[in-house]
Amino acid sequence: MMKSISNLCICLDISSLMYRSFYGRDKHDGEPVIYRTIKYILDIIDKYKPTHIAVGIDGSREKLFRREINPDYKINRKERPQEIVEGLEKMKEFFDINKIKYIQHDLSEADDVLGSVSTMFSNNKIKTIIVGVDGDLSQLHNKYIRLAKPKKDGIRILKTWKDIQDNFGKISVSSPDKVRDHMALVGDKSDNIKGVKSVGGVTATKLIEQFGSIKNIYANLDQVKSDKLKQALINGKEDAFLSRRLIKIKCDLDVGTIEDFTYDYDYDKTCDFLDKYNLSEKLWKKTASIIGLDF
Repeated sequence: MMKSISNLCICLDISSLMYRSFYGRDKHDGEPVIYRTIKYILDIIDKYKPTHIAVGIDGSREKLFRREINPDYKINRKERPQEIVEGLEKMKEFFDINKIKYIQHDLSEADDVLGSVSTMFSNNKIKTIIVGVDGDLSQLHNKYIRLAKPKKDGIRILKTWKDIQDNFGKISVSSPDKVRDHMALVGDKSDNIKGVKSVGGVTATKLIEQFGSIKNIYANLDQVKSDKLKQALINGKEDAFLSRRLIKIKCDLDVGTIEDFTYDYDYDKTCDFLDKYNLSEKLWKKTASIIGLDF
């Protein structure tokens, strides 16, 4: 196991990394999804030398517990591209080689896995970086948990709340504890979460900053000055509280122990894996750099 200055856990939303690799690549370069995905991971290991790594994988969309709350949840999503489906199985092979723990709960999503893992580490005062592209994860930001967005060469850690606001346009409230309620008012079209009809981001921000939560908004509707807005809130009350339930990231899944996420990078087996999928020449230098080889 490589030495690190202090304990650090890297949490990876593997689906978001693979989608970014699939849609963000140069369509003419002919590179498979796993090339860019593995490059992200090797870059992270080489630069940050984490002591622990956790990978979250989405469960079956049809079985998600959020579908029990609302059958229309994510019903608008297209099927995953076949290259991503096949690439995920290869990524699991890469994880197994390096003893990187990945978790896929049938009823939950990657966000819930990463929320549970990062909470466990945070509760034990261990720094955690969550790598993903979804602003919903900003609910988890605290003094031990940071978000990071993938970029062309590695990741960018969002160290402050302003960094999060600047990088996720939909995050406009002043603190992490207000994100869930704000998003519940606005909704999320990508997940088919309604929110409150006619309430946009700016209005939702003003309401949450004034009242603090959806519960307080509805307890103090008489203080909402606009009759039109008041009526929209009344009409959308059921959707507001339903959306709030859907947006909540679960942080209490059984994900094992901290020790379970200690990985063991295996240079030889990784090289064999890269040879198997014709990736060795492109990733050779990065693979060697992790163990201090300069060739």
